[in-house]
Amino acid sequence: MLQWIGFLLKKDRSIISCRSEKGLKNKQEDAFYISPFIHARRLIIVADGVGGHAKGDFASNLCIDVFREEFLGLDLNFDPAAFLEATSILTAEKILDKSTSDPEFINCGTTVSGFLIYHDNIFTLNIGDSRVYIFREGILSQITEDHSLVKQMVAQGRITEAEALVHPKRNIMTSAIGQPLEKMTISIAGPTQCYKNDILLACTDGVHGFLNDQNISQIIQESQPRILADIIVESALKSGSTDNITCCCIKL
Repeated sequence: MLQWIGFLLKKDRSIISCRSEKGLKNKQEDAFYISPFIHARRLIIVADGVGGHAKGDFASNLCIDVFREEFLGLDLNFDPAAFLEATSILTAEKILDKSTSDPEFINCGTTVSGFLIYHDNIFTLNIGDSRVYIFREGILSQITEDHSLVKQMVAQGRITEAEALVHPKRNIMTSAIGQPLEKMTISIAGPTQCYKNDILLACTDGVHGFLNDQNISQIIQESQPRILADIIVESALKSGSTDNITCCCIKL
């Protein structure tokens, strides 16, 4: 039987693991943030910089810095969904300002994906193609939707889910922080009830581009929570991941 976790949130006993690797890339453009547990809330996000020579690492790290500062400055009473949206817009404005004022940073950008735990609920955020998953009672579910060209093609019936996994345009995103604001899609969902023993994962495409849902689900079932992120990242490397790889996990 599912159990609410409210009684645990007075004293957080969650188990967190996180790992980020450069992998085969020349530089690390992934970044992540795991907040302290403050006033029955915690924020976990990952960011995957895009742009290569256009300073994708700058964009992802700036994104993390903005979310950290805004989270730590929150009042006791706040609107989680409004916080996620406002902070996403603030991040986008800062990155756009840099990319339009400095030629070295033209077209830099980043994804951002993660979740805010607040009392007994979770709120998810996604811009781009990083992801959030939940593992509950033996079932793994993706709870964010990719902003990608192949996702649009699947929705239109032009290709299948299986074809999307190997499509040559699978890395083309339809939304990212760094686009003009009017073109950026911010996907926020919640509140969704949390339960004891839920496992939440936020990861960049260096993970899900090389491990399918069945792979990730099996790893979760066979691994200890304290080393779960390590095992997922190692498995992505063994599966031939050519990207930066970042995975943050929490067992409630």
